[in-house]
Amino acid sequence: MKARRQLARLFILFVVSISFASAIRAQKIPTPREEKLLNGLKILMWPDASKPNVAVSIRVHSGSAFDPQGKEGVMRLLADGLFPIEATREFFRDDLGGELKVRSTYDMIQVDASSQASDYLQMLETLGSALTNPPLERELTDKLKAQLISELNAKLGTASYTADDAVARRLLGQFPYGRPVDGTPASVGRVVYADLVDAKNKFLVADNATLTITGNFDRVEALRALRRLFGAWLKGDRRVPASFRQPDPPPTAIEMLPSPEKDRAAIRFAMRGIARSDRSFASCRVYAKIAEARLRSIVPSAASESVNVRCHEQLLPGTFVIGFDVDRGLVGTENGKVNALDLLAKLLAEKVNSVEFESARSKFASEWAARPLTEFWLDADTFRTGTAEAELSLPANVTTADVQAFADRIASSPAAVVIVTTPTPQPK
Repeated sequence: MKARRQLARLFILFVVSISFASAIRAQKIPTPREEKLLNGLKILMWPDASKPNVAVSIRVHSGSAFDPQGKEGVMRLLADGLFPIEATREFFRDDLGGELKVRSTYDMIQVDASSQASDYLQMLETLGSALTNPPLERELTDKLKAQLISELNAKLGTASYTADDAVARRLLGQFPYGRPVDGTPASVGRVVYADLVDAKNKFLVADNATLTITGNFDRVEALRALRRLFGAWLKGDRRVPASFRQPDPPPTAIEMLPSPEKDRAAIRFAMRGIARSDRSFASCRVYAKIAEARLRSIVPSAASESVNVRCHEQLLPGTFVIGFDVDRGLVGTENGKVNALDLLAKLLAEKVNSVEFESARSKFASEWAARPLTEFWLDADTFRTGTAEAELSLPANVTTADVQAFADRIASSPAAVVIVTTPTPQPK
């Protein structure tokens, strides 16, 4: 029996190693042609006549970490204001044969757009107009605020969102990553038109952005169009550095909060994590997958689907969050119920073994290799990471010892613990 288990273990290692190697070989690293406009806009170009379309990404290297305190949500509103009407997205989809997406995080605002190759100049014209002269006005600001407040109110009605928000605040306090990335209904309500104009002038500027273009386009023609369409984008007076006072250690006591969902509870553990450029980045991603698999095996079966272990890496050190949602009746200290601190201790005490390491590394490698190649170059500008080649090889270079060292670091870090649950009714 022992020999059979050993054989099965070796077979698993062989399978995941093959999968891992295939994911690494699947990616090639073509070097882009780099240009820079007089206003400081960096342009990276990958022409490829074999592609049927053209894709453009424009990343502004500042996000909601720079929201004014008490007015969280400014940068999200600024991102929403670039293409505020649904008709623009329909135009990209129906007329240009592509799509348009805008996303914002603590560290960036990014526009991702695509079109069929024959219409890429029209796509560039639409993007250039929005970025160089966003349609911000007082009436639009009020409309965007109302939409975001409605979205946030819907999230506030879930135990999961309540727990995520609370554990970030408990761990990081007023450090930017401890504040809600999209703000709260109250903070968004305090934002005024002048706040968006100020954020636009400080951060939505050409020398704080990188543009990538890939696909079936003529390089000379595209560069000429980019100079004409983006050359008027204003240059910033100076780039605002991301320098914030580091937070104090979190309180050690468990924070208990009422759940907005009847009979639904959420448990979150959070420790200080790492920056995106940290050499332990790959170890963090691999260990998150190991911890998630372990947690799924020890929580009640009804909660296993909600298990989520997240390695939030940002420009500055982020967070390592472990959590899951469960029925209210399963939270407590009695036998058969979930004891939060015992669960965390059990999860973090186990050493990393070779089988779970190879499985987690293979999954990380597959996900990493599936990223658009342009993201590696954009990350270099946003997060000050290494070269694209070095970044893509991260899964191949991480070792079991690296992951164990990161696991030891997490296990020894002060943890913020939050339990969101509906109080059990007391007998009268």
